[in-house]
Amino acid sequence: MSERAQEIEDIPIQKVKRSKWPEGVRTIAIDEFDGLGVDRNGDLFWQGRHVEIKKPLFLTFWQKVGAILVASSSILIAAIEVVRFYFEMAAKYITTIIVP
Repeated sequence: MSERAQEIEDIPIQKVKRSKWPEGVRTIAIDEFDGLGVDRNGDLFWQGRHVEIKKPLFLTFWQKVGAILVASSSILIAAIEVVRFYFEMAAKYITTIIVP
């Protein structure tokens, strides 16, 4: 079995579902294939511009709850530390005034 046949067996070719394409998108014509390119790192380029694929970040309900809890507790701890620092500085100031 050739290397390409093994690759196709491991990762089958997927059928194109054009019904899911956005309006105004078409397939690439044979004359346009020379607009595609790859660099040494395997990054894809179209007409000399880097093609970047980004996946949006979606959090589940419990991940959102966890993130809110972590953020809230961090803010609460920071506020407590500010108040503690204030009282500590106030105590040092008062002791220096009362006991020279």
